[in-house]
Formats: sequence, structure tokens, C-alpha cells
Amino acid sequence: MFLKLRTDIKEILRLSDRKSNLQLWLFLGIFLEIFIEILGFGSPIGAFLYIVKRPLIFLLNTMVILAVLSIAFLTKRRIAAFTFFCVLWLALGITNGVLLSFRTTPFTAQDLRLIKDALSVAYDYLGMLGIILIILGAVLAVFVIVLAFVKAPVLKEKIPHLKTLGFIVLEFIVILIFNEIGTFSGFLPTTYGNIADAYDEYGVVYCFANTLLNTGIKEPDDYDDTLPEDEVINEAIQTAIVPTESSSENDVEPVEDRSTPNVIVVQMESFFDITEMESIEFTTDPIPFFHSLCEDYTSGYLSMPSVGAGTANSEFEVITGMDIDYFGPGEYPYKTILQESTCESIAYNLEESGYVSYAIHNNDGSFYDRNIVYPKLGFSCFVPIEYMYDLTYTEKGWAEDKCLTTYIDKIISDEDDPAFVYTVSVQGHGSYPDEEIIESPMIDILSMPEGKEDMYEQYLYYVNQLYEMDMFLEELVEALKNSGEECVLVLFGDHLPSLDITEEELSSGDLYLTKYVVWDNIGLEEENEDLQAYQLMASVCDKINIHNGILCSYHQLYLNGEVDEEEYLEKLESLEYDMLYGDQLVYDGENPYMEKDMVFGIYDISTDEITYRSGYLYVSGENFNEYSTVIVDEKQLDTIYINSHLLVAVMDGDPPEEIYVSVGQVGDDHYVLGETEQKIYVYTQKPDVPDAGVYE
Repeated sequence: MFLKLRTDIKEILRLSDRKSNLQLWLFLGIFLEIFIEILGFGSPIGAFLYIVKRPLIFLLNTMVILAVLSIAFLTKRRIAAFTFFCVLWLALGITNGVLLSFRTTPFTAQDLRLIKDALSVAYDYLGMLGIILIILGAVLAVFVIVLAFVKAPVLKEKIPHLKTLGFIVLEFIVILIFNEIGTFSGFLPTTYGNIADAYDEYGVVYCFANTLLNTGIKEPDDYDDTLPEDEVINEAIQTAIVPTESSSENDVEPVEDRSTPNVIVVQMESFFDITEMESIEFTTDPIPFFHSLCEDYTSGYLSMPSVGAGTANSEFEVITGMDIDYFGPGEYPYKTILQESTCESIAYNLEESGYVSYAIHNNDGSFYDRNIVYPKLGFSCFVPIEYMYDLTYTEKGWAEDKCLTTYIDKIISDEDDPAFVYTVSVQGHGSYPDEEIIESPMIDILSMPEGKEDMYEQYLYYVNQLYEMDMFLEELVEALKNSGEECVLVLFGDHLPSLDITEEELSSGDLYLTKYVVWDNIGLEEENEDLQAYQLMASVCDKINIHNGILCSYHQLYLNGEVDEEEYLEKLESLEYDMLYGDQLVYDGENPYMEKDMVFGIYDISTDEITYRSGYLYVSGENFNEYSTVIVDEKQLDTIYINSHLLVAVMDGDPPEEIYVSVGQVGDDHYVLGETEQKIYVYTQKPDVPDAGVYE
């Protein structure tokens, strides 16, 4: 049997010339694995140590590459097919290496879902030269593949397709057996606590394949029809208020013993207490106001799910109360399950106590598909940058956070019901510049960490953004004090910045920790505690005696010492699976949360008169901004923003007799986030005025 198998393999691998043989196949597999790991570790030494310390892992990763390469044996154009697959593997390694140069998380399959979002920030991280090199690289890759298919030799002999296919299937079966034995023995992980460490431990190829195939939450071993009968979970269900089919927004009555102050959450981009870096000194404290809040109000460390990137996952944990670790490695639920399903959230929970929920973000509204996801998280109104006015920008082109005060203040002042406002800031966003771009910094750096002297300008830029963000927080708190409204303000950073910070440099010793603080004007008792991001809102709600939502109530049981940690985490996984992927037993089999008919902005945008003159449309109306774009017959026209009442759009050719006109709010990604009602206008030539008229 083994002799026959050996003979079959030799027949499969026999090719038309000496270059395309078993040695080439094996060489390519080993070479590609080593090359990919060199780029992942950033050095040949790192890759060499990886091979020496983990030879079985190296073998597994090489086997995966070889299995894919062996598909080339099914075609007579084997060299061309080898070239095609090699280009794909090289693209994986290069992309991973490039991403690791400016963020801590490696390249995952889930990043492919973020291509649209990545393109919108590509220039900030890569610069024009980087973008040109990527384009040239892509063109070169296509050229090499085409050239290989045109010029490479073609096998003249008949291919034993059945035997070849059997060989390929056998390869994948061996890999699956290896994987099953590895996971059963604990040699290979099923989940990644730290995806960056996992790539170093288990190889880029294996981990990337895992992120491609492993998504969602797998059914827990203890998940069954008795889930709602569990004593602890049943207590959470009984404590929580969950909407029923008969309930609606209009018949919700706040419970008597629950306070309903406005709840404002500000998630700050890359904000962290940089004074905890023990090897760096500044001319003055960069965040003095934040430090003063931490001294006087409830505060502590917040454990975030990512470092250097992953804002949407930090946001997901805080809003939903779900632990992202139970999802597939590197997964963004905003790009997967929340594309199609609603989810229990703090917005839905507070609605049951009479709150109206708003989201604010001074960046494109379609970034991370927030325009699609927020209605499924219970938000009734979303104010993205496309609906903001009088913005100022950082030297790197990000909107400054001070604009957020205006919208938060207006919402809580104008809203009759208590408001829940979830705000995502952007000012601290990377990348950070290598050259001097701040002419007169408010904060200077007296000493840099050893070995990072060449990052002085990056740190200088970042710390001055921190200083301005701290000023924004002071202005916001002052505005809330002067509003006359009862308020609870929750402040925290979404993750550490991408500045090559190490655990050894931090007094906390943990890259995943940021700080949070809860300011209020209703006399809440100061109770300092360290929390997971998914526990934050449950803790805040407990302070104001609100227990709505099953997950919120469940977290509160744990935080109040009624559940031990091991039991708590096991049942949390079951709850998350049940709510999003299971039978929704805790909701009696039916998801009670209906998607919101969300509106954009807090100012109504409208069109009034439209006139035409010499190839230009003059559109007058109300509340236009620099993102307002004239849309004629569903085509976006080049639009010049004059002021909040006037837009000028370029119209090619003679004016049509009849046009359909609207004004859309369009971000940098050219996505029409929202638009005014489309109106039909009929052209009337102005008498005695050549090339001019009125659309009425």
C-alpha cells in the first residue's frame, strides 16, 4: 500500500521540466514560511528563534502553505499556478509586516472586511510614497502572474486528476488531524487572549487561517435548553427589564426608585495617562484636569480588548457589555454579526427607563459601518462629522475634540427626556509624524525613553494632542455644570497609542489598561475599582440604581460579589452565544430588540431655491456645511461650500429642462450618509439674461 502511494505521489509530482518538481514545491513552501515569519518578527533572528523553539509549529505552517501550493498540480500550467499562489502568500507576509510597522495587531482575515475604512486613513499612515509603492507592488504582482501564465511552460503529459485530488485532500486531512490533536492536547489554542502574541507563538500562516475560518461565538459545551433555568442567570433575568412584544417607546415609564440623570460617555481616541511611562519627562503635566477628576471622583483602570488600534471593538464591549474574547480571533462584530442582527446594549437598556439615545463621532459616519450598526444597537440619532459645523483640525488632519462639547450640550439642553449620549472622539488618532509639524508646542519633552530618541517628534505631537483633549474635557465638564441638568459623565481611553510602548515602560505593567473616571453632579459616592471594558456601563448603571438588560444585571451580580469569577465567565460566554447565535432562550426564543429608524444630525438640512448661471447651480437652503454635496439625477456634483445657506455646484453641458435635486452629506469616502428629500425642478429661462435661469 505504501509503495503504491509513493508511486502515485511520484506520478503526481512529475512535471514537464526540472525546475517544476518535488524539490521546487518543497523549497517554495519552506522559503515562503521563513520569509513570512521574518516580516512578522521584523528580523531574521526572530524568525530563526521561532523555528528553533517551535519546530512543530513551523512544520504546521509550512504544511498549510504546501497544501495550497499543491493545488497547482491539478493544472498543466504548474509554474504559472505556483507563481500565482506564491504571490498570494508573499502579499500576506508583506501586508502583515507593513501593518505591524504602525500598529501592534497583525494582519487578520477580518481586516479584509475593513478595506473601505483602511483606504480612508491610508494616507495618514503610509503617506503618498507608501501608497505609490503599494500601487506599484500590486501592478508588479499582476504583471508577474500574467507573464507566468503567458510564458511559463505547459505540461504536455496527461494529468492524473483523481490521484492528484486525492493527494491534496490527504494533505488537508493531515493538517486537520494535526490541528485536532494540537487543540485537544492544548498545544494549539482555540482562542487568542492576545492576537499579536499568538502570531509570534503559532505562526502567521496558521493564525491568519484561523481568523479566516473561525468567526462568531462557538456553542459552549454547557449550552443547552436549561440556560434560563440556571440560578444565577435566572436571577439576572428577573432583575432586568427587557422589552416585550407589547412594549414600545411611548409606553415606557421610568421606575420610581431609579434616578434618570443624563448619561454621557466619551470614548477618547488613543487617550491614556502618559505620565505612567516612567522613562519620559515633560515640562508640565499633559493632562492635569483628567488627573484632578481621578482624585475627586470614581476612577480606576479599564482593561481594553486591543492595543494601538481596534477602536470599534473597545466601543462594542462598552456599549453591549459583551466580551470580545469569545468571538473569532481578530473579529470585528461591527463587520460580522451586527451587519444583520440587533444586539442588547446600554442604549436599549436605558430606553426602558425613558432615555433617548444619541451617538456622536467627529469622523466619517460610515467608518466601521457605524451608520449601519448604530441603529442595531438602539441609537435613535447619530451625529457624525458630516453633520457638524465650524470644525478645526489637528496638524495631521483629524477633527479636534473641542467641537464635541457643542453637540453634547445642545442634546441635553434640548431633549425633554433624559439623554444617553455615546461620544467617540478622534483627535488622538495616529499615525504620528516623524518630522516637526507643531510650531509652538504647549508641552515639551525633557527626556525620552532610552532607544526611542528618534521618536521624539511622534511623542511630541501625541502629548500635545493629549493636552488639547484634556482642555476639551475641562470645557465639557464646565458646560455640563452650567447646563442646570443632572449628569453623569464617563470618560476613558479606547486603547494605548501606537507608539511602540512596552509593558516594562508602564507603571501598570499592562499594555491593555487605560484609565476611566466617572464625573457627576448628583452626589454619587466615590468608589474606585478596576473594570473590564464590558463591565463599565453596568457599574455606572448600578450607581444610579438602573438594572435594565440581562447582561447589565448579570455583570452587576458579579461586581457585587454574588458570582465567583470562573462561573461568571463561563456563563457570560453562554449568554453571548445565546443572544447572538443561539436560540435566544433568555428572551423566550425571540429577539426583543427592534432596529431603530435612526436619523442623522441634530440640525435639519433643507433646500430652498435653485438658480442656474453659466454652468453653475446655486442652491440655497438651511444648515449646509463643508460636507454638503449637490446631487442631481442621483449624480454627485462637484460642490463648493459658500456658507450654511448657499452651495454652488458645477453642472456640465446645457441645463436640462427637468432635474431631480437633493443635498447629500458626503464624507471623505464619497458615501452619501443622508440626504434631503429629492425634489423635481423645472427650468425657466430668465428673460433678457443669457445663459441663466431658475429651477422652480
